[in-house]
Amino acid sequence: MKVFLILKLLAYIFLFFFQKIKNFRYKFFYFIQITKDFFFFNLFKFKFNRSINPSKNYYFRKFTKLNNKIWHNNKINKKLTNNILLTSFVHTPEDTISNTLISKYLERNYKNAVITGLLDKPNIQAEITMRSFGVKNFIYLQKPNIIEHLKLFIKSFLLLNEINSIESFLKFKYRDVFHGKIISEHIIRHSGFPQIKKINFKINFHFAEALHVDKCFSRMLENNHYKSIVMSENQFLPSGIIFQRAINKKLDVFSRHGWPKHISVIKFSKPSEIYTARAQVSKKIYKKLIKNNLNFASKVGKKIFFEKINKGKDDVWKRESIYVYGINQKKVLKKKDICNLFNWDPSKKIIGIYAHTFLDGNYVQGWRTFNDNYEWLLETLKFASKTQKYNFLAKPHPMDHFYKKSKITTKQVIKEFDKKFSNIKLFPEELSPKSGFNVVDIGITSHGTASIEFLAIGKPCITAGRTSWGDIVLNQKPITKKQYFNNIKNADKLKMPSQLMKKKIYTYLFIQQKLMVIENPLLIDKWFDRESDKNNYWKENIKLFKKYKFEKDVFNKSFEYQVKKKNKTHGKFKIQK
Repeated sequence: MKVFLILKLLAYIFLFFFQKIKNFRYKFFYFIQITKDFFFFNLFKFKFNRSINPSKNYYFRKFTKLNNKIWHNNKINKKLTNNILLTSFVHTPEDTISNTLISKYLERNYKNAVITGLLDKPNIQAEITMRSFGVKNFIYLQKPNIIEHLKLFIKSFLLLNEINSIESFLKFKYRDVFHGKIISEHIIRHSGFPQIKKINFKINFHFAEALHVDKCFSRMLENNHYKSIVMSENQFLPSGIIFQRAINKKLDVFSRHGWPKHISVIKFSKPSEIYTARAQVSKKIYKKLIKNNLNFASKVGKKIFFEKINKGKDDVWKRESIYVYGINQKKVLKKKDICNLFNWDPSKKIIGIYAHTFLDGNYVQGWRTFNDNYEWLLETLKFASKTQKYNFLAKPHPMDHFYKKSKITTKQVIKEFDKKFSNIKLFPEELSPKSGFNVVDIGITSHGTASIEFLAIGKPCITAGRTSWGDIVLNQKPITKKQYFNNIKNADKLKMPSQLMKKKIYTYLFIQQKLMVIENPLLIDKWFDRESDKNNYWKENIKLFKKYKFEKDVFNKSFEYQVKKKNKTHGKFKIQK
């Protein structure tokens, strides 16, 4: 056994060096990108004078020059006691700007606070943007040298030798951080493969990286007086490690909810909140409204929900809204139309299966019955194929178009069953989401928003994981695979939600969609991705920042109230006093 272990380690060490050589190509691509985005000579000067903006983009330079005049904070004092860490691990200007704004709001509400930018690689644009807001201190998470990395690689190999299955690895914690889940979601996201079947070299390699991040960040916290950290990504590496370690070290983590302009700030401060969705509302506010303002809150929440469904628009998640509802108006059909289309018996119940994208959100909400989004969809479709008493309409996840790296999509998986089984059909692309609610009698989702949407329209929905709202409204508890499949088998016996339950759902949506989000005056109300016109993006920012008046910033006033009252969620809650 020991001989086999030694041979395996030697093989892994060989792969380790091979991977390190492969990683050099990313440095080369990064260098090429740098030369495209920045003037080389000015970049050299930037190394010695950080006030220079070496960007080739005229409008980005114009933006930072304007922004420098708006924000004035030149304090540099590492001995202050309420220091703030500011991150930008998503590597987009939208993430950098929104996180920096939250940090500046927080700085104004703390006494004796200084912001320090924390970046995971030479992210020049992020540093320049942060500096234009008056941020002067920066820390870069350095990669380990090859000797240090090899030591951590061997350490991770020995730790993993005690774990014999993916199920055990997903539960694995090291020094109170869920390394197993973080490494798994990181590999799924960056490899494009939706499932990890066994402990392998990639897990070993990324576990070593995770150990390095954890070690560096823990040391950083020991030597400084940080009270808070601002970060809007809490999955993957290095974000997942930093997010969980910060909470375990008793830092408040402030995260953005919503995108791009109508947002909220959520505060995480307890280990029990680590796997809680940012979209989850305050239980305290929810109970207060249920007790005192149920009729009013539910009436407004109902209106908001049906306007979103009927108009096909979501201001809180504009990027997702584009993919969910599409640019063009889609057809609205009834159940009889679908039955005619697929030659189905109209007397049979139609169950809707609402897929989750494979590369995102696998573990952000805590417990789940299946290992990952891929396994859940595959096993659900297999069970559906053997359940002839129902017809199944399976809807691919609309964000499949966004995750181009995915080696297989939800649509491809569904199509395979569509070809073989007459009772399973692919939800036609030209149909609107509203058609799904008209046609489907019962919904199925692992842990998605379809769960609350079906109850909102008065129909039952089967779940297989912790949803963003279930803890608050239903006191949701984990279930086994046997219980889940039994729920599908007996779906026709499920009860419709009561009027009181629907009122509670509408009240929850009222808080989430109305009270929790506020329009930020300095965020663009358009979605820009990495393919968008950068000139146009910075032009839009310049327009907003020119008009900005701090004294009229309602978003900041609401955030002041959140910090003062130590509330978990940000929003229009002052009216609820």
